[in-house]
Amino acid sequence: VYNRGVGCIYVDNGSEVEHEGPADNADQFRLKVAHSYRRMRTTAISTNTPWVVLVHTARPADGFERPPRPSEIAESAYIERRSRVIVGLWEREKEPDFLRLTVLKNTLGKKGQSMKLARYTEAFGFGTAFEVP
Repeated sequence: VYNRGVGCIYVDNGSEVEHEGPADNADQFRLKVAHSYRRMRTTAISTNTPWVVLVHTARPADGFERPPRPSEIAESAYIERRSRVIVGLWEREKEPDFLRLTVLKNTLGKKGQSMKLARYTEAFGFGTAFEVP
């Protein structure tokens, strides 16, 4: 961060993080995940460099369309506790060309705000892209 002038750190998927040490059971694994996210936040604060970490949600098939809840974040509730901002991407069946982005947590402002993003199938050959309409 200091030597290369990094302005932000992006982790493509939180489940790809290699958590330190062996975990013999689910409780030990959750503690290791919590430790990893605690280290990320400590590094972010000490270097004044934001971290953006993508994580999946474990959503029940509840039959209605809604934003994900912070409590549905996969891997660990510690992610929710350590985060300053959480946004969720979700879709509505009747709007297949759009995704919704909703602020789920914001320690410095409002939560619950949503915006609709246009979905494209190609973005310069790299997959899906979004644009605010």
